[in-house]
Amino acid sequence: MFRKAYYNKVISWGDGMNEIKFFLGASNARKYVSYFSESYVPTEFGKYFILKGGPGTGKSTFMKKTASEIEKEGFTVHRIFCSSDPSSLDAVLFPELNAGIFDGTAPHVMDPVLPGICEEIINLGACWDSSVLRKNKDSLARLSLYNSQLHKKASDYLFVASRFDKENLHTAARALDGEKLDRYITRLCAREIGITEKKGGGKLKKCFLSAVTPEGIKVHYDTVVSLAERIIVINDEFSCVAPLIVGSFCSYALKNGLDVIACFCPLFPEEKIEHIFIPKLSLCIFSSNQYHSAPKEFGRQIHGARFLDTKILALKRESIDFNKKAKSELIDEAVKKLKTAKLIHDEMENYYIGAINFDEVEKIRKETVLKIFALN
Repeated sequence: MFRKAYYNKVISWGDGMNEIKFFLGASNARKYVSYFSESYVPTEFGKYFILKGGPGTGKSTFMKKTASEIEKEGFTVHRIFCSSDPSSLDAVLFPELNAGIFDGTAPHVMDPVLPGICEEIINLGACWDSSVLRKNKDSLARLSLYNSQLHKKASDYLFVASRFDKENLHTAARALDGEKLDRYITRLCAREIGITEKKGGGKLKKCFLSAVTPEGIKVHYDTVVSLAERIIVINDEFSCVAPLIVGSFCSYALKNGLDVIACFCPLFPEEKIEHIFIPKLSLCIFSSNQYHSAPKEFGRQIHGARFLDTKILALKRESIDFNKKAKSELIDEAVKKLKTAKLIHDEMENYYIGAINFDEVEKIRKETVLKIFALN
């Protein structure tokens, strides 16, 4: 009953009707990095809702139910998952409606840029009985502190892991034939993108396709299939060649007026782009290594080793293998801390669940759905 034609001015995360999944935040060597505030443009005057409230107040369920309802009406839904709990949602975006819902609580705190115009805060804390929570204040304070300590420890492990990774990257960089790679990148960009009449003006969206989670390293491979009919895989053991190809490809596309979704490395946000999507071309450039190995059905392969001097690498093989093993073990330790942190978070949720009026939450959710459609 709500379906109507609508063409938004904001860059879409994709044009297909298949489910699309990303992370907008991830634990890493810098504790936590968030791209939440960059996922929409306030001055485009859409309608975005920021949920506030503690654990167990039903924020993820609120978004899951709303996403399902809007999807049933024929609109595309983009699900943003939580890296601390991959079964939970951090946000849902409805690009065709220029709308979305975010979990605006820590660690991805969000505040309105144009309150009442573009964004609206929904305080689910108004639906809980504070007297019930105060009875358990000592337990909740203890659990909250322990949870923070576990996340800090996980970040410490990831920081050290990133140091080992950088050492291997520097080794590979010394073996790189830069001129050969530059010539290849120039040919690849010309062949896959060409030169458009429009110069500049392409929009960039930042996100993560993968994240270190309590379940290990999670990669949303299904998003690749949903967004891209053409997939170019760069096999790169050292993550030395792939970022150069992907980064150059991203810049070239933007200069030619094409919108790009750039998926950064969780360990090196802002520094290393691992994968990109160019929705208009239905194209994905995917970096493949031991942490996110591309399935065979992804198709065309580029082998990064062809641009490296294998003799130089052979001389450093013992050190390279040691660093790879150390990095892997440190990530495993970070995963263990995140897994324990999730258990602590679940325990905190149980206290809040016992204090929340979910009938009131559902009433607010239904009103929110009506507001989303009323704008279009």
